[in-house]
Amino acid sequence: MPDGRALVMKGREESAQYKKMFGVNIPASALADRLALKCQMNTVYASYRPFGSSVMMCCHDNMVGPSLWMIEPSGACYQYYGCASGRGRQMCRTEIEKVQYKDLTVQQALPKVAKILLKAQEEMKDKKQEIELSVMCEDTKWIHKIMDRATVD
Repeated sequence: MPDGRALVMKGREESAQYKKMFGVNIPASALADRLALKCQMNTVYASYRPFGSSVMMCCHDNMVGPSLWMIEPSGACYQYYGCASGRGRQMCRTEIEKVQYKDLTVQQALPKVAKILLKAQEEMKDKKQEIELSVMCEDTKWIHKIMDRATVD
């Protein structure tokens, strides 16, 4: 958790600095690259401890549209249509590859994503987990919104 918070704060700093310098919001690709460089530098230098968490970043740019980025602790940064991280990620990635999420609406994709998460949870029976879903789409005016419990259930 602290590593994730540190990366979020670094992302906020980079966004503010970019807006101050250029007068516009930072493009998603530039922010992802800057965070990836920070992660990579912590891996290279012996005096720094590498980050212990991945970052998934969902952004909307008026020029490019919506995009999903994942930054690994090693500094690898990729753009995805769907990705997974943490325990059970391989099973989730396999299930994500079976469906063309690019062609689905958010309302069509949410039940499929919930089924994937439930399936991954069944494989990791050692402890109970809760599912939290969030969306960012035209319905929410491209603002990140965490789904309420009734909708998720």
